[in-house]
Amino acid sequence: MFNTKSLFLSAFFSLLVNNFAFSQTEQKISFYGKVFDAETKLALVGASVFIPKLKQGSISNSEGEFHFHNLSKGTYEVVFEFVGYSELKMNLFLNKNSEKNFYLKPTVIQTQEVTVFARKEELKTTTVQTLTEKELDKNRGQTLGEAVEQISGITILQTGPSISKPVIRGLHSQRILLLNDGVQQEGQQWGGEHAPEIDPFSI
Repeated sequence: MFNTKSLFLSAFFSLLVNNFAFSQTEQKISFYGKVFDAETKLALVGASVFIPKLKQGSISNSEGEFHFHNLSKGTYEVVFEFVGYSELKMNLFLNKNSEKNFYLKPTVIQTQEVTVFARKEELKTTTVQTLTEKELDKNRGQTLGEAVEQISGITILQTGPSISKPVIRGLHSQRILLLNDGVQQEGQQWGGEHAPEIDPFSI
């Protein structure tokens, strides 16, 4: 009778110890906290919090809060990352539900200087055409209007045997700027019966 009772009590305590150990191994904990700027003490939104050992991560919300649940007790390396801030790595021993605040330090991102070179393209809105000396020699004895008439886009307004003036897109007389040896030509071109006083032989 004594041996049976001792055996019963031994089995009972063994079962009780096993159940207690099982409950201890199955107990899960939570780890949560907030991420702040170390200088301004403002919450960082979108900071990455990662536990490499568990391959689990969390992103801080609008209040800088992050959460991890169903963790086993133990020591974990926790990595904090955020653009523009130095990476923070910490080893934390977690044996119960824990809450902790973390502060990331801003970092300066420096790159090599970039030099931009640009060249302004000359905008040409006019067309320049020139009569060569050889072409002028072929028209010796003609008036200036007759000489320039062969240039594309130019016609002449002729009111007499030696009275002619160039017409460009319907414009003539004072509406066309004439330069004679770099000097503006202003004489004898205001009326239909007048022609510019330019001697084609002097060109």
